[in-house]
Amino acid sequence: MKYPHVAAFAVLGLMAAALTSQAQESGFKGFLKRTAGAVMGQPTGAQGGPTNGTVSPGTTSTEGPVYRPVAPTSGATFEGIFHGYAGAANVEHFPRVALTFVTYGAAEACWRTKATIWTSATAHTEETFDLCNGALMMKDDLGRTTEQADPTLSLMRVIDARQYMATNRFVTVVDERTTGPNPARVPFRLNIATNDGGAFMRQYRSIIARAMVVSGYNAGDQGQLMWVGGFDPAGNRDRHVD
Repeated sequence: MKYPHVAAFAVLGLMAAALTSQAQESGFKGFLKRTAGAVMGQPTGAQGGPTNGTVSPGTTSTEGPVYRPVAPTSGATFEGIFHGYAGAANVEHFPRVALTFVTYGAAEACWRTKATIWTSATAHTEETFDLCNGALMMKDDLGRTTEQADPTLSLMRVIDARQYMATNRFVTVVDERTTGPNPARVPFRLNIATNDGGAFMRQYRSIIARAMVVSGYNAGDQGQLMWVGGFDPAGNRDRHVD
């Protein structure tokens, strides 16, 4: 060939064009995949979770409200029950809430929950609702509705605490899980096998974090006011969880 360097440059040019076209196609297809995932409500980030930080690192999530009343259907007192609570003026610490999970599982985006709400040492009511692992909505100072950052990681210290973060001499805690009126000594931390790679615990923490936000629970001032009363064995949706 008379001009071998020209042919070489031509080959390199064709290779570069092919690679550019392939990258562009891959990027466009990736964009379509991400868009389709968002439209269908499917996670698109690494580790099977979204990348925007609004939905928790739990194992599965859903769209729609995080708190979904079942009975009564209009909701009652659980939502916002601790907002405005003044612990110093309420030495007996009521209301108190024990959460019992009626249906649950690592692959369940919504957990059916029964709240036993104590208004005194002898009086209580019950509410049933679904707690769902999804984006939490909030209104900013301009009145705009937006998604708030996921609270699971920031509440991990409270969820995994071996005892209440705050104690009060007027409240008697008990060693076993109970629906009340006395709180369990270990409020949210669970003693379960982790032979599922921790999937159940990741979803559990996400659900509990949302219960705290929905109710307005703040462990610093309201330590003994909410706890997990137990799990209904018949509601276990995971075969690997005993």
